[in-house]
Amino acid sequence: CALPIYADVVALGGEEVPATEAEQVCPTQTTTYQLTAANAAEEAEAFVTIEVAALQPPAAPGQLGIGQVTCNAQSYIVPLNWVDAANNESGYRVYRDGNLIATLGPNTDKYTDSSAPATGFPVTYGVEAFNDAGASSRPTVQEGGCLF
Repeated sequence: CALPIYADVVALGGEEVPATEAEQVCPTQTTTYQLTAANAAEEAEAFVTIEVAALQPPAAPGQLGIGQVTCNAQSYIVPLNWVDAANNESGYRVYRDGNLIATLGPNTDKYTDSSAPATGFPVTYGVEAFNDAGASSRPTVQEGGCLF
């Protein structure tokens, strides 16, 4: 059925709204709204369903590992790699000993830490995926440390 061209009364979800203005709704879950429009001659109604898909935090990176480490008097370079298991991430965060050292874009599966301090002590790396809903768990891997 078609809604009347000139409506005197308009109701959205059973509540009257101004017939000459726009009405906005922002449901937090999938909701069906009933729109009723009427004038002196006729009345019509329509149903509109707004589907809401809740954003979930992304899946955690898989198989976090360390590639070939460079450790000498000039540099300590630790290449990290992982499986990008998420399909809804905004990016990745890389941590060294619990401190954020890099924020990367989506669909990333590697990072090279070329600023690790050569202390001779083990270094723990963690990587998490994130989006507007939050962050994944943060798998970790430990590198033995650089002692040259």
